[in-house]
Amino acid sequence: MNLISLHIIQTVLINDMRNDEELIKVRDTNYTEQSIAEESDPEYGIESELCMSNMVSTHNITYKDGFATTYRYLAINLDQLSENLKGQNYDEYLRLLIKNILTLGPPKNNIFTCTSHPSFFNIMVYEGQPCTFESAFEEAIKPSKEGFSKPSIEALKKERDKFISSGFYNIKLNIDWEVDSNVNDIINQVIEASK
Repeated sequence: MNLISLHIIQTVLINDMRNDEELIKVRDTNYTEQSIAEESDPEYGIESELCMSNMVSTHNITYKDGFATTYRYLAINLDQLSENLKGQNYDEYLRLLIKNILTLGPPKNNIFTCTSHPSFFNIMVYEGQPCTFESAFEEAIKPSKEGFSKPSIEALKKERDKFISSGFYNIKLNIDWEVDSNVNDIINQVIEASK
């Protein structure tokens, strides 16, 4: 299976944490707008190319805290995407999908809350099965002087490095994005590696 995986660290309002499926919409001129949940519905006869986990906090939280640093995981099955688009070139579709995933902000974002872009994300193109790095947060992250984001990013990188060194997967591309990088450049590299 050829995959693109995204591992995202983001700080959100606690009351904004819920299932991402309800928000993400896929739109393409040759592809009708459907929610991800609908795509996997046998009624449509289409198997979804997107696998995602719910957003989880990387540390202990209470509702009085107001914010949480979170981890979420998404994988795009390139083989299934190609089948769903009946072999059409999917470069522009991937560009829009990845950019929309990364710029959605918190899942319950509405007019009363602000958008919180990721602090960090790792994007990989590889052959293998979808693999989340949630185990990096099995033990709650302790804050540093800068808060929870930096130690959460470090824990994610450590777990990612274990995944890469395992030798079980053929890694074609592995890129970390932080605030000072241009997301369009990374998306172009992902599209090139996915061919």
